[in-house]
Amino acid sequence: MNIKQQYTTHNYIPLLLMALLLPFNFGVAIVLVISLVTFFVLGNVKEGMRELVRNKWTYVFLSFFLLHVILYFFSNNEQEALTAIEIKLGFLAFPLLIFTQEFKRIDIRKIFRFFAFGAVICALFNIMRAFYFLLFFSESKYLFYSEFSFFMHP
Repeated sequence: MNIKQQYTTHNYIPLLLMALLLPFNFGVAIVLVISLVTFFVLGNVKEGMRELVRNKWTYVFLSFFLLHVILYFFSNNEQEALTAIEIKLGFLAFPLLIFTQEFKRIDIRKIFRFFAFGAVICALFNIMRAFYFLLFFSESKYLFYSEFSFFMHP
């Protein structure tokens, strides 16, 4: 089996990895960039771009991102607006990843299972961390709100 056939057979793996890493707020952008570069090198780019243009959800994602860009010019707090635009860059990249490829072996339930597994592992880590600070340092603040969540804002 050559590398293009392997890519076509296993192109769903980055989605599973992103779903697993999403609760940790780490590595999702790296996996996204690697999978997009891989698509442009090994995938059927011409057909993928046709599918991207045909899919109505592409325009929903694009409109949402463009709305944030337009509202940047009306913002009083430019730094916060730029941060919001940076956060919303995924709305440009995810349609490229999802709508340009045909996922033969993917099952949506698998993606949800990977996300749930990542969320459980993340929650267990946060609980153990909070009790560690409570038992060894008598710090109860790690049991509440933003101090509880180590990886991302609650």
